[in-house]
Amino acid sequence: MRHFRSRANWWGIFAIVVLTIILHFWGLSRFNGLIFDEVYFPKYAQAYLDGKPFFDGHPPLGKYLIALGLWLSEITGPLGADTNTLTGAAHAPWAYRWVEALAGSMLPVVMAGIAWQLSGRWRTTLLAALLTCLDGLLLVESRYGLINIFLILFGLLGHYFYLRALDATRSRGRLFHLAIAGIFLGACVSVKWNGLSFLIVLWALWMLAYLQCWWHSHRLSKIAVSRIQIGVALGTEPLRNPFTKATQLNLRTMLLTLLAIPLLVYVLQWQPHLRINKVGFFEVHRQLLQFHEGVKDGPSEHPYCSRWYTWPVIARPMSYLFTTRPPDDPTPYGPPLEKETPATTTYAVHALGNPLLWWLVVPTMIAMIWIALRGLFSTSVGWLLRQPMRRGRLRFRPSQSARKLISLDSNAWVAIYLSMAYAAGILPWIDISRCTFIYHYLPSVVFGFLACAFGVDRMLSNPDGGWRLTGAVLLVLIVAAFIFWLPLFLGLPISREAFYSRMWFNSWI
Repeated sequence: MRHFRSRANWWGIFAIVVLTIILHFWGLSRFNGLIFDEVYFPKYAQAYLDGKPFFDGHPPLGKYLIALGLWLSEITGPLGADTNTLTGAAHAPWAYRWVEALAGSMLPVVMAGIAWQLSGRWRTTLLAALLTCLDGLLLVESRYGLINIFLILFGLLGHYFYLRALDATRSRGRLFHLAIAGIFLGACVSVKWNGLSFLIVLWALWMLAYLQCWWHSHRLSKIAVSRIQIGVALGTEPLRNPFTKATQLNLRTMLLTLLAIPLLVYVLQWQPHLRINKVGFFEVHRQLLQFHEGVKDGPSEHPYCSRWYTWPVIARPMSYLFTTRPPDDPTPYGPPLEKETPATTTYAVHALGNPLLWWLVVPTMIAMIWIALRGLFSTSVGWLLRQPMRRGRLRFRPSQSARKLISLDSNAWVAIYLSMAYAAGILPWIDISRCTFIYHYLPSVVFGFLACAFGVDRMLSNPDGGWRLTGAVLLVLIVAAFIFWLPLFLGLPISREAFYSRMWFNSWI
């Protein structure tokens, strides 16, 4: 029975991978033109291939990857697709989109790997992969010549290999996985600077693990510390808790793998750009800072500007493409018609997250933050408050309280990890005055998907039938929402009425 269940789980992962590949690669050349920021990034990628200087407001790695896709596409040719010269050379649209589609197709697998490292549970792993596959904004961002999907993939890969390192039994394997994590985290920052949030989280967790160790060693009774060590040795501590092993990493190892290596990757990836543009490393960063400081805010800067606190509730998604065609016109690209009729065919690509999934992230993350704070309180200040006092001094009673001094359990550590990762992605935008967009929320919301996977798994595992039913209903609603808004994710032809039926709020238009 266990062998059959294991095979069924692997078949589940395989089915999700097949589904996500179909969603990402089907119809990549439908819109033979440039969609949203494709007016920048594929052009920059072609400029790298041609050796032409240009200015870009972000580090160059994302454009290198698009350039790689363009270069490889020259070997195969257009493969029957129509071409355009909008990038500066003749290419089929899939040529500057397929690398992003490949990156997006990998995301569910990486999320499944992280969920497995955190939980060791197949159901949580499958749910994490499925929820990632069912998000609309990730799908849209990975079907066009944009770069945000590279940032998310590299950041999550960095976290996965960090968790693998903590779970390694040998120091050589641990160092190897940490070095791989450092490479991916350096690549993450090399796509966009806000990729630093992925790196900061791992340093914060490492410092928190050492802080907890210091607290137990220096502020509490040695008897209690010995009880903790005995509890771990006897297995009373949950086994699936990689963060308790973070103290096995010393400062020198962390500086080498999660500072020096990412910095080296970041510096090296600039070199082709600097040679083509004949500019120095520090000068180009001065120009980048000056550029971002000059970006203004509000509708006058861009009609889809949105503030950070509007992202979780999807108050202002973005329209990447909107056009209307006569019912007998098969061309899905061109300017909208001046006059629409009920028979008009609408093509729209909306950068819209799966609404049911994104709205579920909000209460789930609130619950995760509560679990994290409760765990931190109970193992520090809360422990002190439970101790009896005698003449103003703490009197420790090991028979009653030592067992309460156990280190943070798996649930608390996972909640801390997800809460910190979520916060690291969104909090830096609070003080940003420039125009920001909903896709800046992606580094946070992917950890919200992980939290939802844990939450739904907990519901489905609950002996109370009401909770199991709630978890099943939530899953069905998320799937139904994805299917309902799928025409806007893939740019499928729909009627004018069908389009506006999916615009639930005026701010979505």
